[in-house]
Amino acid sequence: LASAGDHETALAQGKEALSMALARGDRRAELYAQLALADTYIATTNRESEARYHTNQALAVTVALRYERGEVECRLRLAHLSAQSGDIMELRDAASRSLVLAERLGARHLEAFAHYWLAETWQREADLPQAQQEAEKALVMAEEMGLPEVQWRARTLLAQIAEDTNLKEQHLRAAITSLESLRAELREANLPDTLLENADCLAVFIRLVDVLKTSGQESLVEPFIEQTGWLPLNAHASH
Repeated sequence: LASAGDHETALAQGKEALSMALARGDRRAELYAQLALADTYIATTNRESEARYHTNQALAVTVALRYERGEVECRLRLAHLSAQSGDIMELRDAASRSLVLAERLGARHLEAFAHYWLAETWQREADLPQAQQEAEKALVMAEEMGLPEVQWRARTLLAQIAEDTNLKEQHLRAAITSLESLRAELREANLPDTLLENADCLAVFIRLVDVLKTSGQESLVEPFIEQTGWLPLNAHASH
C-alpha cells in the first residue's frame, strides 16, 4: 500500500501492526511495522521527520536482534531520506554500508538498491562516469531479478545523466513502462491506482513531459498525458 501510493490506508495498517507488535513484544513484527511506516512517510511529501523517526526505530530493533538483513533495509531507507534532504555525506555512508552488508549476505536484490543509491551519490557529486557505472550495475541486476522499482529509478537517473535528448527520452519511456506495469498490477488486484501519488513516481512522468517540450515534440505531450490518465500531469503541462 505504501509503495502503491495509498498512504492513508498504509498508515492505518502500519500503525495497527505496530501497536499489535508492541503489545505482544514481537520485535521482528515491530521491525516490519516500523519499516512500513517509514516507507509510507518517505513517499509522502513533507513527512521526512516521521520517516526518519520510524527508520531509526527500525534500525534500533535490527541492532538489538543482530539482524543484518534488516539493517540493510534500514540503511537503504536512510539513503533515500538523505537523498531527499540533500545530505550527500549521509547518502554515501548509508549506500556504502548497505552495499557491503548486502554483498556479504548475498542479498542481491538489496545490493541492486545499494548500487542505485551509490549512483545517486556520484551524480550529486558531479562524477557522472561513476554515477553511470553504478546506475548501469543496478539496472542489470534489476532486470535479471525483475525489480521494477530499481529499474525505473536507475533508468530515470541514466536519463538525467544522458546528454543526448533521444537517449534521455529512451530511458524515461523505459522507466515509465516499468511504472505502468506496476499500475496494471494494482488494477488487476482490484487495488486503487494511486501509484502516482508517490512523488518520485510522478516525477518520472513530469520529466518526460519536460523532455518532449524542450525537444520540440510538444504535439506528443497531450496524447501522452491522456494515455497516462493522471490529472496532476495536466497542471504541470500547462506551465
